[in-house]
Amino acid sequence: MFCWLHCWLYIVIFRLLFVHLCKHPQYEVYDFHFGLQNLAKWLLLKEELKQIRQHYRDEIDRQHDLLQKTQIEAREAQENFLSDLLKVAREAQHSVSGQILSEVVLNQLQERNKHATLEMEKCRIVQRQLLAHLHKLEQARKKKDQLPEGLHLVDYEQLKMENESLAEKIHAKNEEIVIMRKKRTSTVHALSHVREKLQFVEKDTKIVSDRLDEVEKGLHQGRIDLHNLKSRCEHISQKKSRLQKSMVNISDPLLLDDLENLKDDAEATEEIILDLRQRYDAIHKDLKTKTKYVNSKKKAQLKTSAAAAAEADGDTDSTVTNKHKLRWGEERSVGRKLR
Repeated sequence: MFCWLHCWLYIVIFRLLFVHLCKHPQYEVYDFHFGLQNLAKWLLLKEELKQIRQHYRDEIDRQHDLLQKTQIEAREAQENFLSDLLKVAREAQHSVSGQILSEVVLNQLQERNKHATLEMEKCRIVQRQLLAHLHKLEQARKKKDQLPEGLHLVDYEQLKMENESLAEKIHAKNEEIVIMRKKRTSTVHALSHVREKLQFVEKDTKIVSDRLDEVEKGLHQGRIDLHNLKSRCEHISQKKSRLQKSMVNISDPLLLDDLENLKDDAEATEEIILDLRQRYDAIHKDLKTKTKYVNSKKKAQLKTSAAAAAEADGDTDSTVTNKHKLRWGEERSVGRKLR
């Protein structure tokens, strides 16, 4: 009822607008009946849409209620099955010993059954998802296999040939990529080898440079020594030249004989000095040995005298103690005090 009132209200508003617009000359050709028909169609479609929505909502509620009922029935059936299974397990006996299963074992079996059911439900859900995905993939494959509208078989074959040629090009490019990767790996290995060799060469060059620095230092020191030697040689040569200039040649045989005699006397005195030094060393050694012997003798005499003095002190103490001894023991100090 409300919907029809709503529709008639729209019609009245539309008619008033049409009357208002018909006053203008540019809207004289407008068809009033055509507008009313379209408005009626729109209202009918809107009403049908509402009915369809309501129908599907009712269907969804009905299916939801049915799902809840089936879930409740399934749970009840599962609980009944588990209870029956538990009864059978409790009544079960061993075939040989006749023992009944304990509560611990029954609880373990129940836990295993719960885990198994949960895993089975998960697997079923995954299976349904995979089946739906497979169905979608099959539909997509079928759509790809179908020729689109306006495409003939010749065009399809041409596209297929182009696809094959492109696939061959892609394969060739992939082979080139593989070759380039191999080249890259080989270049990387070569580069790493060159880097290692460069590091080794750098270490070797560092060692050689250190040695070269040491050699250069030695060379510099040698140059300095050579310069000093040259300066000394020059100084000696200058001195020699001066001495040669100031030197007097002796040609008198008497003076030469006198010089030879002086030389012989100097050698003889040197030999005498060496002999005297040797005699001095021998006497000094003998004196040291004798002093050591005398000191050892003195020490021995001192030790013997000290031992004799100690023995004498011991004898005096023994005599003093013997005076105070009696036949029945030592004399008491109390008696001595009374005396």
